[in-house]
Amino acid sequence: MHLLSSSVRCSLPLSPSATHCGFLEYIFGLFNFWCSVLQLLSALTQTVTNW
Repeated sequence: MHLLSSSVRCSLPLSPSATHCGFLEYIFGLFNFWCSVLQLLSALTQTVTNW
């Protein structure tokens, strides 16, 4: 997933008139963020249950 997001990498406009590429970049960023959060949570729960 990180390879895909890095290949679609382009400038992310912060203005309301976001380009299509910026919108895709935003969506991929959110997706990667939530994947990282879920992985972190699962790792924490595994550590707590094993501990």
